[in-house]
Amino acid sequence: MKTKFWLRFHRPITWGVSLLLLSGVNGLAQAVEEVLGKADLIGKVLNQDGTPISGATVFVYTAAPREGTSSVCPSCYPDCQKSAVTDSAGDFRIEAADPNLVFKLLVTAKDYRPTFIRKVAAFGKPPKTKLEKINRAELPPRQKLIGKVLDPRGNPVFGALVNFEMFYGDEVNCGGKCEDVEPMAVTDRAGEFVLTARKPFDWMTVQIEARSLARKKFFKIPSGKSHQLQLTEGAVVVGRVLENGRPREGVRMRLVSEELGEKYMGMYEISTDGEGRFRFPNVAPYQYYALSSVGGSEVERGVVATRKVRVARDGSTSNVGELEMQPGIRISGRVLLDDGKVVPLNTAVFLELESAKKAKRTVVDPQGNFTFSNVLAGSVSVVVNIPGYHLSGKNKSLNKLNGDRLSGKVAKELNGLMVLLEPGQLVQMPPEALLKFVNSAPPEETRPQDYPLRGAPSLR
Repeated sequence: MKTKFWLRFHRPITWGVSLLLLSGVNGLAQAVEEVLGKADLIGKVLNQDGTPISGATVFVYTAAPREGTSSVCPSCYPDCQKSAVTDSAGDFRIEAADPNLVFKLLVTAKDYRPTFIRKVAAFGKPPKTKLEKINRAELPPRQKLIGKVLDPRGNPVFGALVNFEMFYGDEVNCGGKCEDVEPMAVTDRAGEFVLTARKPFDWMTVQIEARSLARKKFFKIPSGKSHQLQLTEGAVVVGRVLENGRPREGVRMRLVSEELGEKYMGMYEISTDGEGRFRFPNVAPYQYYALSSVGGSEVERGVVATRKVRVARDGSTSNVGELEMQPGIRISGRVLLDDGKVVPLNTAVFLELESAKKAKRTVVDPQGNFTFSNVLAGSVSVVVNIPGYHLSGKNKSLNKLNGDRLSGKVAKELNGLMVLLEPGQLVQMPPEALLKFVNSAPPEETRPQDYPLRGAPSLR
């Protein structure tokens, strides 16, 4: 499927506005914001042969500001209630889109694999995507998960996203990204969905998410028959961020599930408003979460330390109270190659915070230097991937159980961290050697994350 977008304005374009349109993208944006206010997003949905698809649905799935942050959750904008259906020519129109937002659209059609179109803005290059045909009717029952998603009142949920987690059978036993199964399905107006696999399976675990409802996992659902899967409203987490006793606006807050494995429910992000307040709606209940600010930027003045939050039943509110910002930690260093060659341009360095479960990213300068600012104190990992190289054993905090990262604790500013890479591919320890290492090596080698973060002792 190829999708093209353009704009149709809700008010007649005056001569003055026409001149602004001729002045370029910046003039166009200003004209819409100040004069026109709203604009239609119009597009066309085609199959892989270029034939128009009639009856396809295009949802505004989430939205975000074109610039800055927002105290509104990504699916809580008024535009996120909008959808459109394609006509016989494959055309659709989403009316009166806010020109200040960037959208994530979800395109779905019967017997086609659904897909997202990301970063769709009123002013930008028209996005293109492809929609793959699926012959679900030809598959036997044991290759299908069939269900109907309901809201707390028992009504069908239209446009719910059903995400594959894991499935099991005589020929399959896989979780995460698996080639033999559809990664997701979308419910129709009756709340119904079908998720298919290339091989028979006994059961499947899925996670379902829908706007204004809490995410929920359904475990080991049998194939071959229809199931009713009911979502709930979830819980709410609220609080307030202060800096020197005054409300702090625009602080990005993150709520991350602390559950491990199949019980992990992902994360939520939102920013504080003008009163310093934040509100996470529709949070999956009966979970422990880690709450902190995102941080990591040079322009941010501080961080909110991580704290554990217990989220109870549906409909409950967890108020964490007032949180005072504190100075963050700065980590700087240099990436070096042991053979003396120059580090490739645009090499990325990732900093993973154990408390946040999401990596921060930066790019080295021409000399291989990198910096992370406003980092939360605690255990972190540094990851650098350069084709043809692997992390050297000369790095004191090399995580030998993984081999692809340096792991350690930071409690104060850390400068001059030397991250050394050697030519060749990473060779994993065989099981026997790994078991011997775990049983006999000192704890600073088996659990470097519990000790101060250190790199290579010298340039070579």
